[in-house]
Amino acid sequence: MKKEDLRPVEVLYLMEKEQEENADKEEYLASVLVSLSMKGYLKPKTENKGFEIIKEDENLRDYEKDIIRAIKEGDDRKIMSSVVDYNFKNFFIKRGLLKIITTPKKWWIFNWEKKEIIKTDLYYKKIEAIKKLKEELLTLSRNKKFEENKFLYSYSFPSLKLDKKFLKYAKEIKDNVEDITSSIAATNTAIIAAAGAASAASSAAACASSCAASCSAASCSAGACGG
Repeated sequence: MKKEDLRPVEVLYLMEKEQEENADKEEYLASVLVSLSMKGYLKPKTENKGFEIIKEDENLRDYEKDIIRAIKEGDDRKIMSSVVDYNFKNFFIKRGLLKIITTPKKWWIFNWEKKEIIKTDLYYKKIEAIKKLKEELLTLSRNKKFEENKFLYSYSFPSLKLDKKFLKYAKEIKDNVEDITSSIAATNTAIIAAAGAASAASSAAACASSCAASCSAASCSAGACGG
């Protein structure tokens, strides 16, 4: 891949859409982390998990900027969501790999437009180049050779299982995010349960008060109040 070409995570996205690869959230994140690290934007910490930010660049993709910002803030949730929630489909439309076509439709007196996303010639050219790159990586791995510009894309192909260092950290972030999500869900459940109990208690108290008032009124009309 050329320097100005697709990033590893973008290659991974296309490979998954072509059903050539099957990736998890942590594999998407790892492909970005290894790319930013090998390009000198991040440096893995030796003692503690995490990354040290070396530099920032306005030419980075939006999701890369978001990840660096989230690392600076120490927010694992944002680190993960920066990648997994990114709109790659819209990204590839802007780059000309995908295209939206609009077809006018009519039925009786109703008119509307049907939108469809199609793959362009550039898309198929990229896919061909990506598949060639995958074969080259496999050959280099078998021959135990290392080429940095190609190794950069090793995380684009999880099925090759070429390296696990960055994937391990990405998995830790994902697990941490899932723990946070579980805690939030448990807290929300407790809050809802407490609110329900409070509402039930309030209703019971109101009912008891109403019943007491009714009984008192009935007693008075029966002459129990004296008058």
